[in-house]
Formats: sequence, structure tokens, C-alpha cells
Amino acid sequence: ERESELSKTEYLKRILLGECSSLGVYKYAAKYSVRGWGCFVIVLRVPKYMQETLALLEQYGGNSLDTAVQMSEDHCALVKFIDQSENEYRSSVDYAEFLVQSLKEELGVTATAGVGLTVRELKDAAHSYARAENALRYADLFEMKGNVHSYREFMLIKMLEDIPESKLAEYLTDLTDENFKEIFEDEEMLNTAEEFLRSSLNVSETSRNLYMHRNTLLYRLDKIEKATGLNIRSFSDAVSFRVLTVIHRLLGK
Repeated sequence: ERESELSKTEYLKRILLGECSSLGVYKYAAKYSVRGWGCFVIVLRVPKYMQETLALLEQYGGNSLDTAVQMSEDHCALVKFIDQSENEYRSSVDYAEFLVQSLKEELGVTATAGVGLTVRELKDAAHSYARAENALRYADLFEMKGNVHSYREFMLIKMLEDIPESKLAEYLTDLTDENFKEIFEDEEMLNTAEEFLRSSLNVSETSRNLYMHRNTLLYRLDKIEKATGLNIRSFSDAVSFRVLTVIHRLLGK
């Protein structure tokens, strides 16, 4: 089907999927008056009420250019356009959180959002869309808490995922032993360690988040250090542990 014959949303869907020609992107930008506007893409996973969700997303758009597109049965994308002459607008993550909260309050829908990077032109919107989709995928893979996730959260994961699996397996073999692997296989210990890292190595905050006595947490951290040789209360050891756990999860995906 010729691009000029597509509806606005089908046209934009092709752009997001990278299936539109450069000339086609240019024609869309001219036709719908978005030339010179930057944008970012928010991908939302919604379990129900897709059509109502699409309508609400456009209703809460900051301007008439913002467009919501259904990408699959339970995924949709909002392309949020930003006037480059305006300096004041909420961050993309704040905006996504506002949308997720609005869906909860207005429709009773518990949505999960992935936020892509901000790009200068519509021709790069496919990159923003891909990163937003990856943010959702990584959040699932690593069982991340919360309903809004930015691609920035997963930069380390993305870099490691680009390394061939055979090389990652080699790293894991060289840098871990049987005692270390016991920690990987103990979900309780692994979840404790990952919550500690998410809490910026703060013992008190981790204890609160896990509803765990401080002494129990310290015992587990000591056990992890004994098994792995890494004291994750130290920043450098915490980074090493995080890299190895990411590799472990990527190989097991």
C-alpha cells in the first residue's frame, strides 16, 4: 500500500517500525506540520481498554501534534512532539508517569511504560521507539519494580547484550566459581543483592524496602562476600557484581 494512502496512525506506525522511506518520513512531517519538531516515544503495555487508552493519550497530549498509535494487541506508542523553541517542558519520564497515573485514575488500567530517547527530528523516531520497547523488555527480564522505565536505566545491559553470547559465557566461566554460582541459583540472595544495589548501597533503605531486619541483611551481605569474594558494600565490588549478574540473566533469558 502506498504511504500517501495510509491513515495518519498507520503512516506513523510504519515510521516507528523503520518501514518508511526517508522521503515518506519527510512527506509525513510536511503533511502533518511536524517539521522542525523534536520528539520522544513512550511505549505503553496496557492489559485492556486499548481504544479508550488511545483516546485518553491524545486527550492528555500537550499539543495537537502528539499522536497515539496501536502497535499490537496490548502495546501502543505515543509520539510526543517538542517545540525546540520552548525551553520548559517536563522530563520524558515525568510525562510517562503522569500518563500511567492518568490511565489508572481514569480507566482503572495498570499500564507499564517504556520511555525512549529524545530525538531532534521525526526521521529518528524509530530509534526512540526501539529504545522504549527495549526498556519494557529489560524491565521484564530483570523483574524491575515500578511502572515506568527509561532506556537510560539499561545502558549497561544494552552494551553487554551486544557482546556475543559465547564471549559472555567465557567471561562468566573465567570470573566465577561454584560458590559464586550458588548465589546466582539462590533467588532470595540474588534479590537481596539487587535490591541493595537499587538502593544505592544503603543498608537502612534496603532493610525498609525488603521489610527485613538490618542484622539479617548484614548477614546476607557477608554471605555474598564469602561466596563471591566481592564486598558489594564497596562501590567497585558492587559494579563488578552487577556486571556478572547481568551476564548471568542475559545468558539465561
